[in-house]
Amino acid sequence: MFGKTKKNDNYLYFFNKIYDRSGSVFGFESLLRIKDMAGEWVLPQDFDKISLEIIKEAVIKSKENLPQGNFKFILKLTSKQLVSYRLRKIIKEVSAQIAPMVLVIELSHNEIRKKPKKVRAIKRRILRYQKQGVYFSINNIGSEFRHAKHIHKLLTYIDFIKLDMK
Repeated sequence: MFGKTKKNDNYLYFFNKIYDRSGSVFGFESLLRIKDMAGEWVLPQDFDKISLEIIKEAVIKSKENLPQGNFKFILKLTSKQLVSYRLRKIIKEVSAQIAPMVLVIELSHNEIRKKPKKVRAIKRRILRYQKQGVYFSINNIGSEFRHAKHIHKLLTYIDFIKLDMK
């Protein structure tokens, strides 16, 4: 059972370090969690239903747990959140809050694969937000790279690809 999902203090980001090929810290992957009725931090059930305002507030509240520096702040969004008209304002506010870190919006290849009709809208948003200095990443690409056929139309516009090396 979960607490009220509209309440901003029920959400917090936890962070995983992301390393580059040389073993240096490249950035921090944000992992959104919600506090359940028992007071435990758990994975939210439906990311699409989490408002961008809640995401912004959780970023601002959570950023104090990160070291300062020229790192990448990797923020996972759904395609529905990416194409929201409200995202432009949120990106501006979040980018100002996390500076000097750079915002990287991460999309799941699974979601893109399941919603091929949204690829053109996603591409337009990527191009719009890259002009604001935002980078883009696609995650969960298998080491055999067999999923690339589902996302090939976006690869030209993607700055980083996270490979699953299992």
